[in-house]
Amino acid sequence: MDQHITAQDGTQYELITGAYLLRLVGSASLRDWEGNRDRDGERVARMKESQLALLSAGRPTNLFMPVPITVCRYQNALLLVDGQHRLAVLQALSREGALDAEGVELLLCVVPCAAAADVEETFVRINAGTPVPAAYYNQRVKRVLDEFLGLLARAHPKAVSAAARPQRPNYNKSRVRDEMSAQIPLRDAIIDNRVTAQRLAEVALAENEIERVVVDGGARRKLPESCLARAAKTGFYLGLREGWSVAVALRAAAP
Repeated sequence: MDQHITAQDGTQYELITGAYLLRLVGSASLRDWEGNRDRDGERVARMKESQLALLSAGRPTNLFMPVPITVCRYQNALLLVDGQHRLAVLQALSREGALDAEGVELLLCVVPCAAAADVEETFVRINAGTPVPAAYYNQRVKRVLDEFLGLLARAHPKAVSAAARPQRPNYNKSRVRDEMSAQIPLRDAIIDNRVTAQRLAEVALAENEIERVVVDGGARRKLPESCLARAAKTGFYLGLREGWSVAVALRAAAP
């Protein structure tokens, strides 16, 4: 589903679907680690009800990202050491038809373990709050923004420029990506799976149409004629605004 990254200790982080995780369980490729805590049925029920309430309100689930499901690869087996309650909720929602597991995105963390003691150490580290490497989330944000810029370029290809500082309304993809990725609300929304490339494109194109109407109404007379002519040629009127990329990022990330 997405390229994975590998940390210096060999731990791998990879995006998978909930359906893929369920297939691992169904094929017996993934099993509970015997040293893990017993599943708490009441906790699973509470978690399930909270997700059903979100789904009933037309909102996405918030249970499966960004905290990873962590497994240990030990003696050719995958042992689930963290995420057993989330897995149980996923199984229940999928079984009852309340959630399409194919559309659920999960972060899977696979820790290589040479000995049983390494599995125990992994469990202790997780419960001590060892974070996911920032490199993984940097990669995730970049992937979404690159996909968004690809969608925008397909809609208005003539507005894309190779120049580091192109003349308005044209834009440089790398520059826009850097400006947008620096916005913490957008980064958080992408990491939490609340903002997709498609959502960013929808916002940008809607704002572009608003700007086109503004220009046609004569409200941008103070801009150089050359800028207005380029906007008419490329169809990308949004680039006439200063800071349009940041504005799109913050609007898309807004609740």
